[in-house]
Amino acid sequence: MEGRKAVGEQGEALARHYLRHCGFTILETNARFGHHEVDIIARDKKEIVFVEVKTRSGAQFGTPEASVTSRKIRNLEQALATYLNRHPSIAAARIDVVAIYFTEGRKPRLKHFRSVGEGQLVFLS
Repeated sequence: MEGRKAVGEQGEALARHYLRHCGFTILETNARFGHHEVDIIARDKKEIVFVEVKTRSGAQFGTPEASVTSRKIRNLEQALATYLNRHPSIAAARIDVVAIYFTEGRKPRLKHFRSVGEGQLVFLS
C-alpha cells in the first residue's frame, strides 16, 4: 500500500462496504461543514450517523481509534448540529468511529465504535 492518502482512501472504501453490509445507507461522503469534514454520513434505520474513519497501516503511530481526539469529536458534534439545523425533521442522530488497521499480508482489522462522545474512546481499545 502506498502513501497515507491511499491508505486513507482504502480505509474509507472498506468502511463504506462494511456499513452497507450492516444495513446502513450511505448518504454522503467527505461532506464539508465550514472547516469540518465528515468522512461518511449514513442512515442506520431511522437514525442519521456521522462516521469518522481512521486507518493505520503500521504500529508506529498507535491504534487508529487512539487518533480520534476530543477536538475531532467536538468538530463532528458541531458539524452534526449544523446538519440537524438544516434538516429539522431528523429526530435521531449519532457519531460513530470506524477504525481500520491494515497489516501487510493479513486481512484488515476493523472496529466499529457506536455513539461516541467526547472522551469515550479513551476507554475503548
